[in-house]
Amino acid sequence: MWVCALVLGALLGLTGAASPTTIKIGLILDDVSMINATEMTAAVAAVNGDSALLDNVTVAMNVAKQSSSQYFHKQLCDIASSGVTTAISVTRCRNLPTVKSSFNNFNIPVINIGPEPCDIADDAVFVNAESQLSDIAVFVKDLAIKAEWTRTNIFYDSTFSSTTLNKVQGLLTTAGVYVSLINLDTTTNLEATMSSIYNIYEKSYWKYMIAASPANTLNVLDKAKKKALRDKDKAWMIINPDVSYTNIEPLLDVLDNIAIIRRVNRQESWMCDTGTPETALKALVKTVAEGHEDLIASGSWTDQTVSNCAGTWSMGDELMAFTKAKIAAVASDCANYTQYEARSTIMGESVMTFKRSAKWNSVQGMTMTEKLVFPNKYNGFNRKLFKVSTLPYSFFMQKTVHENGTVEYWGLNHDILVIMAKNLNFTFTYSEPADQYWGAPDTNGEWNGIIRELIDKSVDLAAATHSITASRALVVDFADAYYFEPSVIMVKNPGAGSRLTVYIEPLHKWVWLCMFASIPILSFIMWLLMKYSPFYTNQDQEEYMESVNLMRPGPCFWYIFGALWQQGGVDMPKAMSTRFILLVWWLFVVVILATYSGNLIAFLTVTKV
Repeated sequence: MWVCALVLGALLGLTGAASPTTIKIGLILDDVSMINATEMTAAVAAVNGDSALLDNVTVAMNVAKQSSSQYFHKQLCDIASSGVTTAISVTRCRNLPTVKSSFNNFNIPVINIGPEPCDIADDAVFVNAESQLSDIAVFVKDLAIKAEWTRTNIFYDSTFSSTTLNKVQGLLTTAGVYVSLINLDTTTNLEATMSSIYNIYEKSYWKYMIAASPANTLNVLDKAKKKALRDKDKAWMIINPDVSYTNIEPLLDVLDNIAIIRRVNRQESWMCDTGTPETALKALVKTVAEGHEDLIASGSWTDQTVSNCAGTWSMGDELMAFTKAKIAAVASDCANYTQYEARSTIMGESVMTFKRSAKWNSVQGMTMTEKLVFPNKYNGFNRKLFKVSTLPYSFFMQKTVHENGTVEYWGLNHDILVIMAKNLNFTFTYSEPADQYWGAPDTNGEWNGIIRELIDKSVDLAAATHSITASRALVVDFADAYYFEPSVIMVKNPGAGSRLTVYIEPLHKWVWLCMFASIPILSFIMWLLMKYSPFYTNQDQEEYMESVNLMRPGPCFWYIFGALWQQGGVDMPKAMSTRFILLVWWLFVVVILATYSGNLIAFLTVTKV
């Protein structure tokens, strides 16, 4: 750690008052100080050059610098012995006790300047002199927490303070927000970078900040629009106060969620951070000097008499009281002062505009003026006009062309779209594809019809009766199915038919025809075998007589016909040839009767359709 000490001599020549010829202010710095020697030199020069700040005041400055902390106590003692009447400590909290103890030994007031108060009790006074952009880091962190961000991508360039950027990253990380940095100065293909971000579908990635020049800010927003990174689910925060919201308003879309942090008008006071760090330091020197001036004017001033690290100044307590009172008065003036504000996109009467959603100052911190950081996110689509592609089909969508030429669409799809528009706050207009196709790929894989329009983004959505197919799902996104149409096979209803013909329906007409045609044919064959079979010429008269009736055509016919109705005959053939014919016929009769009986029962039980 290094420590440097500066001795500021304010030569006050106050007319008409017994006053010391010199007032000296000591400035104590360490390696993390927010104020350096160059800035303090500029502040002192500004006080010298502005006669309106204090009456008859001239400021001189002596610098003593030590690069090691080994002789810190000795250095502080030497500063006290040089006649300083106030010590300004711009050090980290762990070094402040050393500074306080050294100067309190001599009863010299100590002012602590820093981004946050140390535990200084009543023996020193704290001044919040954090720089503007450091204040912005705190504001950004508060906004991110309020918006419930868990991660963000920060687009930045060299025009934004690296110190402030590091503080933004540090505060966000401490608050549990993961930060990814994208350097616009080294990014050669911003569109490719945004494409890779777009392909990350996790919603926590859809939060972005821009800490860049106005030109780069507009370029990032333009590219983000082309890559669909500025739609309803995305949020952007512009943290460079040099970017004006008036530059961004012409680029706004009704779906944008953009918050821009901007400076507001400030009054002349270092506590309110009057525009630049140099102005703030100038006001600080002025305020401390005024404390001295008030005490001198009271007539009770005595010189600071500490010498060689010994002695106590009797005016220290009074000067501390005067200094505290002066600082408290300035702080009171700034208590209700807004140092920064966040303006967020919101839908006006007809166009998008910016409206204050939060304000911040170093005294009160952040105050929300709207319920949400990004109120536009919860306003649906802000009456955005969507172009909807459709085709008439059945009861899903019908079209009526009126006599005056106006076209009216109605049907189930239209009713669903009307309900969606009401709930999501958008409007829509219909169009039909020029080729009147639903959408199918050709041999080259190129789509036509409504699907082509969706791919080309010439329409925003389609309200049409599309079947969800695997090939279509690869190129467009479907809503959940709301109508299911099963596939069926349909045949003509033959009617109930006549009950008089029900007994012949169990068998096909060709079966009936063949069966009855086979009776005379088989009877004729059987008669031929009986009449001319050698079996009967060689048998005795008795066996011959048993089969004599079958040797005539008539009995053969009735035998075959009766077998069909399961009726046997009196005479039985004796020859093997005629017996075989009868065997085949009886087997046929058994099978055909079983089939007919089963089908007849079915026909009588169930009506044929």
